[in-house]
Amino acid sequence: MKNITNYKVVEGKEREFVDFITHYLFKQGFGVLSKSEIDLLFFASILKFDDTLGKSDYELSKYFQISQARIRALKEKLSVKYEVIDLPTAIDHFQDKLEFARIDEPFIEIPINDIAVRNALVSLLDENNILIKSELNPKNFKLRIEDLFELLLVFERKLSKEEKAPSNEDLIKSFALSLGQRNDLLEKLKIIDFSEKDGYLKLLKDGLKKVPVSMGIEFLAGLIPGGYLVSAPVKLILDRLSSKI
Repeated sequence: MKNITNYKVVEGKEREFVDFITHYLFKQGFGVLSKSEIDLLFFASILKFDDTLGKSDYELSKYFQISQARIRALKEKLSVKYEVIDLPTAIDHFQDKLEFARIDEPFIEIPINDIAVRNALVSLLDENNILIKSELNPKNFKLRIEDLFELLLVFERKLSKEEKAPSNEDLIKSFALSLGQRNDLLEKLKIIDFSEKDGYLKLLKDGLKKVPVSMGIEFLAGLIPGGYLVSAPVKLILDRLSSKI
């Protein structure tokens, strides 16, 4: 069985692997890092450059031959110290977990078990002033539908291949004219006057606040065929959300 005792750096990533380790190993000076910090650095390096190990704590526990509790502790530490989980990876994990999402009015609850992924998403939410419901159980990732909508806009903007990524408001404006012709979608949110004077983003978020989560998901799912949100990951998220209604 494959485990850490016969580890080999993934072919083609040897240079990146060594550069990552030496950068952090000597960042504060030679011999400064403790044994536990060096263990964390190697753990982070292996996770960053080897995507064949599996995602679950159980799989990683078997591979590293340590307890799942220690795996979770290491993940939490590395998530605040090293850039191991990039946004596309976090979004992929988010997509995978939508299959297990459930509606808990007025929230959508998504089980995010990977603490490193969760911290990456929470950091993105904080950066964009989007609220997440605090939970005693850190595995429960709860968002209101209007905040999930804004998070999707952030995903769309961050994944944009344009040299200068558009702002959330610019994204809204870019399809506002087309959306203004979609009375079937606007009626779901009880929006009568869809005009720029009150701000398109505010109008849509206020509309989403007033309807049940299932109706909000219907609205978001309706954005798929219109080409309003174009990145493949966001389309997949909307498609998987629509299966919940």
